[in-house]
Amino acid sequence: MVVTTIYVTRHGFRVNWTLNPATGTYYANVPSPTNIPSDPPLAAYGVQQSHQLAIALANIQDPKISQVYSSPFYRCLQTIQPFIDKLGGEMEIRGDNGLGLAVNDFFSLFGDIPLVQVD
Repeated sequence: MVVTTIYVTRHGFRVNWTLNPATGTYYANVPSPTNIPSDPPLAAYGVQQSHQLAIALANIQDPKISQVYSSPFYRCLQTIQPFIDKLGGEMEIRGDNGLGLAVNDFFSLFGDIPLVQVD
């Protein structure tokens, strides 16, 4: 099967973290479930966004989503999980380390591509 359509999403609004420039140490205001300060969870608004995204993705029929790949960052997995749950466990998230922080480079390869805004 030839892939003709790829849907790209970004993680929901995340909890903030800061970097101490003198030491290079990351600090988080909210503890991360992974215990990595630079891997924060979604904020409450981001959780709402993830549920809105799940509805939007579940309504896509042409072509229907058949695979889900995600950066392994917690906020990314947390963003796509409601979509997986909405499918009743019919699909699994495939983690891919290469997806972390690559979105800007990805978009620059293709120039103008159609974007769908989820409100």
